[in-house]
Amino acid sequence: MSSQKLFDDLSKMASGAFSTADAFRGEAETWVKTMAQKIFHDMHLATQEDLDVLKQRIASLEAEVAALKKPIE
Repeated sequence: MSSQKLFDDLSKMASGAFSTADAFRGEAETWVKTMAQKIFHDMHLATQEDLDVLKQRIASLEAEVAALKKPIE
């Protein structure tokens, strides 16, 4: 076997190994995200959207309270 063929074969093996590792990384990343979402859902944590809605509601109520505190003219 020539050294060129040996290096070609080693290159193909390394390429295949990297492809497999990359695919595994993608699967592992997807699994971790899915499990994290399930854990957060089970903990009944608020989403950023929920918090933004609450902040807007609080700002609205604060404005309403401030208006009600003004003396009637």
